[in-house]
Formats: sequence, structure tokens, C-alpha cells
Amino acid sequence: MTFWTQAIEVARVDLRVERRLGDTLKVIVPFAVMALLVFPLTLGLRLSLVREIGTGIFWALSILFGMQIALRLSAGDTSARKDMYALLGVDPAARFIGRCMSGTLLMFGF
Repeated sequence: MTFWTQAIEVARVDLRVERRLGDTLKVIVPFAVMALLVFPLTLGLRLSLVREIGTGIFWALSILFGMQIALRLSAGDTSARKDMYALLGVDPAARFIGRCMSGTLLMFGF
């Protein structure tokens, strides 16, 4: 298997585990939605202020919740999965790139 085939398979496995566990949908997305709703409420009815700083707040919250997506529980390797990757001879760099690809897809989905 080539490097990129290994990376894509690692990403596919990570996304399948995420779909089964649902860490992002059950934990991170509700907090993100509430945070996006709370900031305009705290700023009051001054729509001009919301227009001025809204984009910055959106990107700050995106980075915050992007970090939580990157550090989700389903992204951690169990000992069984580590053993499987070692037995299959998966390149550690392909594992890293695959993890980055799955996290990127989840972030864009967020």
C-alpha cells in the first residue's frame, strides 16, 4: 500500500469510529451552537457592533471548538488499534496525516 492509501484508510477508520461514538455531535456541536447564540445576546441589540466583531468571534469560536474536535476521545488510539497498525506495518506519518484528514473533515462539517 502506498503512503496516501494508508493515510486515507486511517482517516476512514477514524471517521467510522467517530460515527459510532458520536463525540462531535453529542458533545461539541451543542456547546458550539450555544456559544454562537450567547455572544450576540451578550452584546445586546446593537447590530452594528455584532456586524463589526461577529466575524472575529465566529473564527475564535471555530478555533476553540476545532481544538476540541482534534482532542476528542474517538481520536485516541486504543492499544488494540495501535497493535493492529503495528502488525499491518502502517507508516506512523500516514497515521498522523490520516488523523489530520479526519479532523479536517469534521471541522469543515462543524
